[in-house]
Amino acid sequence: MSVLEVKNVDKYYGTGDIAIKVLDGVSFSVEQNEFTAIMGPSGSGKTTLLNMISTIDTVSAGNIFINGMDITEEDEDVLSEFRGENLGFIFQDFNLLDILTVRENIELSLSIKGEKPIMTLEEISKLLGITEILDKYPKHISGGEKQRCAFARAFINSPKLILADEPTGSLDSNASRTILKSMELLKEKGATILVVTHDAFVSAWCDRVLFLRDGKIWKDLYKSEKTNREFYNKIVETMSVLGGDINDF
Repeated sequence: MSVLEVKNVDKYYGTGDIAIKVLDGVSFSVEQNEFTAIMGPSGSGKTTLLNMISTIDTVSAGNIFINGMDITEEDEDVLSEFRGENLGFIFQDFNLLDILTVRENIELSLSIKGEKPIMTLEEISKLLGITEILDKYPKHISGGEKQRCAFARAFINSPKLILADEPTGSLDSNASRTILKSMELLKEKGATILVVTHDAFVSAWCDRVLFLRDGKIWKDLYKSEKTNREFYNKIVETMSVLGGDINDF
């Protein structure tokens, strides 16, 4: 079952002679329990695409379906409720509230939806290894711990789709590895995850990588039976063929 369907999406900024086409006929789907990465050089349209899927931005043409609902046809009131019930968000800068403990940050997400989650706070905290820091404030924990808390907050409501924007961008290599293991654990619990990243190491943990180039899907790469190392090598090889400075991804 497709949790996400993107159909012939175009995105323009500006009008008339100064209009810039950022996305051009983008189509793909993400299946339930799939872990998918979007990669591409700077300016390829990956952040714009994520913003439209997250309902932050709107399409110029085409349709986006999440859990069967066409989000391009709904007004902001409907979308606001839809975001709370169906989407989980993970950002590079964590977005934890400093005046709340880790526990309270996660419980705040629960209070917004108001439904009994599939996993309790205690269960997900144990899964992600944050039980010992639940009563600490964000300023007293490390970046990696903050990001695991952000994952718990995103997953606690059992969203249909988790959207992650450079989730390891501000972390060191050891913390990044821990976060990726956390994402893998969430996937094992049924999460569907879409991540935008420039990092081939991150993408190597995914089931699939979509490469954008000049606003179009340039390559759709599947992991299949490859190990993380084998998939990493294939991703780097694809990036080199795609062109541009590898640091631009």
